[in-house]
Amino acid sequence: MKLLLVEDNEAIILGLEYLLKEEGFSCQVARTKKEAEKAVSEKSFDLILLDIMLPDGDGYALCEYYPPWEPPVSRFRATRKFLP
Repeated sequence: MKLLLVEDNEAIILGLEYLLKEEGFSCQVARTKKEAEKAVSEKSFDLILLDIMLPDGDGYALCEYYPPWEPPVSRFRATRKFLP
């Protein structure tokens, strides 16, 4: 399965890339919105994991830039917030 990981934090990239490859994913990394746009225009991916806050834009803009996505977009949010 071909996966595009769009993330600018190196620690997160290293961890996710390692885990995803261990699970058999072919993983390409884009660290900016511009890099992600280039990757999507050159290849097709089975799954794209998008960071919301990128140095030159956000993941939401990428979703809107390439409608319709194939496969369809599923959105979820991970946060560091801890609830009491």
